[in-house]
Amino acid sequence: MWNKWPLELRQQPTIHDLAETGFYYIDISDMVRCFFCGISLHNWEENDIPWNVHACWSPSCEFVILKKGMDFIKEVQDQTPPYQQSNSAVIKQPKKIHTYKVNISDDDMNYLMKNQSILKCVAMVFPFDIVKNTLYKRLEKRGLPFDNLKDCIDALPINKKGSSSPFPSPFFFFFFFFVSYLFSYS
Repeated sequence: MWNKWPLELRQQPTIHDLAETGFYYIDISDMVRCFFCGISLHNWEENDIPWNVHACWSPSCEFVILKKGMDFIKEVQDQTPPYQQSNSAVIKQPKKIHTYKVNISDDDMNYLMKNQSILKCVAMVFPFDIVKNTLYKRLEKRGLPFDNLKDCIDALPINKKGSSSPFPSPFFFFFFFFVSYLFSYS
């Protein structure tokens, strides 16, 4: 996973430091995710200490507890006031709703649009611009792209109750493809 780490990102902590702390690279800027608790962090700064940042933002991560202990976590929590926590990294915590200030380059966005789930959405006749906008909103809301095709389709505005979208429901697309399939063999 780390072989795609952008070479221009030569900041501390090193990729070795991040990997040792339980993180793996997810192919977006300097964003990493913990293999155990699932927290995602990015915008690493030169003075960040991965174990401290991990303990600060995910104090209940069993990996951090196992490797560093509760005393370490309590010490980090006590030393890092809440107003300073936001300077360390932007995070995604699955159980909280949070909006992220997304600063994604066109290159990163184009790379994310090549994800298999996104390509399948576009191939299913969903308009490219709507899929791209939905992906961007997902990044703003959760800080991470879609994990699978279903999540991507479910997030499209045509699937929202009361949507004024000019596009038909996904059931129309299913029906259209099903009927096309039947007639192709008759």
